[in-house]
Amino acid sequence: MSIRLKMALIAMLGTASACIDNVQNQARASIVVSSTAPTVLQAANGVSLTLTNAQLAFGPLYLCASNSAGEDCETARGQWLGSVVIDLLNSAPQEAGKLEGIEGEVRSYMFDLGAASLLTQQDPVLLDAAQALGGNSLRLAGRAQLADGQQVDLTIDMLWAQGDQVEQGVSLIRTPNDAIEPFVLRGEEGTFALDFDPTPWLDIANFDTLIDDASCALDGPEQVCAGSRELRCAADGTVMSETDCALSGQACIRDMGCTDRVSIDEGQVLRVLTQRVVAGVRPTLRWQER
Repeated sequence: MSIRLKMALIAMLGTASACIDNVQNQARASIVVSSTAPTVLQAANGVSLTLTNAQLAFGPLYLCASNSAGEDCETARGQWLGSVVIDLLNSAPQEAGKLEGIEGEVRSYMFDLGAASLLTQQDPVLLDAAQALGGNSLRLAGRAQLADGQQVDLTIDMLWAQGDQVEQGVSLIRTPNDAIEPFVLRGEEGTFALDFDPTPWLDIANFDTLIDDASCALDGPEQVCAGSRELRCAADGTVMSETDCALSGQACIRDMGCTDRVSIDEGQVLRVLTQRVVAGVRPTLRWQER
């Protein structure tokens, strides 16, 4: 039975037993997740984000007998259909749930980030973890030190789900060919542990679009930023008023003026984040038999 058909059966029957062949020996394993728990993420041009909140939705998870996950995963060796919110600022291991499967060798795995793609409907299904994050896979918040020295509170919310234009019914994040050391899922309970490292997620993200060092100009914008100063401009290019945002603990942000917080909802930063999380280095896998 293919993984696509299995996932369709999950949607129709609402039970994990639809994917487990009862004529084979069943196996169980604990799923444990953790984080390297960085307190600061570095970005391009010396920008840093000191984190105050970092939460990631994780699940569902599938173990495969094939060398690569995805459509090649003809046999779901094991599966966990739940989800959990990972506190990326806490390095303590967190038990996510129990994986059910059939005995045999595991050569790859795949998982989603709180949003599961099903064959039976076009839109992904948001699991409890994503719903707990306001319909998101990731929530980042912290204090950003920008390239010009200004500081501002910054938030990033992202939802990642497999689209119907790519491989509907298949998990978003998959291990490539021969990416893991094969292990054997047995009847007795073992531990499948994943350790996430957010450190490189923003390493080449460019936040310079937030800042500016402009001046008033003829027929130019009514408001511009000149470093930390917000300038209000007349149509003839003269300065009508000037406010030093830093004096009130704020930053001058392009197209916003003086503000104490910014939400990133488009642009290169989100593209970098998506590439790093979805297509970048996979979490570190550790398998331990009991």
